[in-house]
Amino acid sequence: IKKSVNLQPPIYWKESYFLLGYFNPAFVVWNNQTLVAWRSATVRGVQNSLLQFGWIADRHSNDFRTDPNLHHYGIGIDFVNTLGDIHDFPFKDDPRFLVLHDNSLLLTYATMSKDIRKQQFNTVILTLNSSTGKAQFGENIELKHPESGPAQKNWVPFEYHRKLYYIQRINPLTIVRPDDNDTTPLVREAKTVYKLDKVQLPWPDEYGELRGGTPALPILGYYLSFFHTRTYCQRPFKMATYLMGAITFCPHPPFNIHAVTYQPIVNESFYDGPWIWPSLDFGVYPSGIIYDRPHHHHENSNNK
Repeated sequence: IKKSVNLQPPIYWKESYFLLGYFNPAFVVWNNQTLVAWRSATVRGVQNSLLQFGWIADRHSNDFRTDPNLHHYGIGIDFVNTLGDIHDFPFKDDPRFLVLHDNSLLLTYATMSKDIRKQQFNTVILTLNSSTGKAQFGENIELKHPESGPAQKNWVPFEYHRKLYYIQRINPLTIVRPDDNDTTPLVREAKTVYKLDKVQLPWPDEYGELRGGTPALPILGYYLSFFHTRTYCQRPFKMATYLMGAITFCPHPPFNIHAVTYQPIVNESFYDGPWIWPSLDFGVYPSGIIYDRPHHHHENSNNK
């Protein structure tokens, strides 16, 4: 890790509720601008929670902030969930972006029921209006997988030969994709296309099961993604926390796992800063990859 930058959202605590600006943000470079999506919440717990969007002023700067001057790029758009009854699934979280081959933008996110027992996996295609410069949201589609449980989230999207696939589970590797001929509004089924046997990975079991994090991008001959796991800290008291690792998949079907980091990816700055409070969870949760592709025809270590 060469550099780490802390976002400093405005957070206000008062008794049993809080107000905050950014939560679980995801980043992507789209049309030469860096777009960020985040969960915007106003109360503690599973309550109404919107996804909001903005454009980063300069992603190469130490000051990661949304640019108020980029109104023509659609800053401040509130995303309204059109899936079913919003009161049944009011909590929206875990946005992810993937730029597709036609330069449209895939947005995936999760919605959660009030009792936290059910989670839905949702997809939306964004396009940029060439005349207004604003992002336009397509139809909201919930994807269901018949072999999944009630909590459907953390799917890893990737493209292969201009077709969209999802890694529904990392180990055993399960890859699904929506039916191209299915035009059912609102809810569609994703079918299993590849399901491999569970394999022994170098990632220690005590760090938790590998779960989806970032989209998988074709980089240096393989699909690269950063995953997260859930485990427990012992001090100052036992509490759940999240760790991050990297994984690569083979570039052709059935997309076998190629390599996995054998230890969590950490940096001191992940656990230091003015936001630190000893009783908070120091969770590391990857949600996006920005890859600066080389300008030359070949790739080397200096361009990564």
